Amino acid sequence: MKRILPLLALLALPAAGALPQPADYVFDYGAAFTVAGYAGSSALSGFPVLVRIAENSPVGFSYSDLTMSTDGGDLAFIDMDGNGIPFEIDTWDPSGTSLVWVRLPTMTNGTQFAMCWGSETAGKTVCGDNPFADYKGVWHMESASPADASGSGNAGTASGSAAVAAGKFGNALSLPDSSSSVSCGTSQSNAELKDAFTVEAWVDPASYSGNRTVFGKDAFISLRTASATQIQVTTPGEKDHNMTVSELPSTGNWWHLALTF
Repeated sequence: MKRILPLLALLALPAAGALPQPADYVFDYGAAFTVAGYAGSSALSGFPVLVRIAENSPVGFSYSDLTMSTDGGDLAFIDMDGNGIPFEIDTWDPSGTSLVWVRLPTMTNGTQFAMCWGSETAGKTVCGDNPFADYKGVWHMESASPADASGSGNAGTASGSAAVAAGKFGNALSLPDSSSSVSCGTSQSNAELKDAFTVEAWVDPASYSGNRTVFGKDAFISLRTASATQIQVTTPGEKDHNMTVSELPSTGNWWHLALTF
């Protein structure tokens, strides 16, 4: 599963003299971002947003200005009071676009935060813990053995004809037949999955024939498409529930599927 929430736009603003600096650290460069596109009426807590970085995007950014390393080591993200915000580099590409997940403590439409770079200080020193530390599992599907970005130890192992392919964000895994799957560890017991939880993924179905499982654990719980107009959910240890929809998105397109139990 590529763990991400519905798309939001981030508007990059040129760095200004009033841009905050994290306490006790000095960075040579900075740029502010403003969240746009969130239509909800309440603030979201601990929301991970995706920041795309490329040469002169945000305006004034250059990979060559990273002074500590070539892999984004001196990047830092802060709120507008200068407090560090946890982040994770998903994809680092000095010749193209890099992808970084930044977990905002609170977010509404218009929330601002800043990126700083050009320092001898490691960004993680400023920003602290893993942004996905309280998740049971987060997989970016960057390889046939996707790491668990949550730190829960549920590293993935692909089987069958699974292969790395271009995804909605960075890489994805292509699972072309019924023998192809990704096993993502067993550290969570069935008992733990009886509590409230959310499962989500970006998927690009090639077909809706038969059952196409997005997520499952043994026969205990699953989320799958059952046809072009039906989603099937197996609730923990109980039964299958078939939900009819007018239609699912056409095949060959990425779409976001989420289940909250």
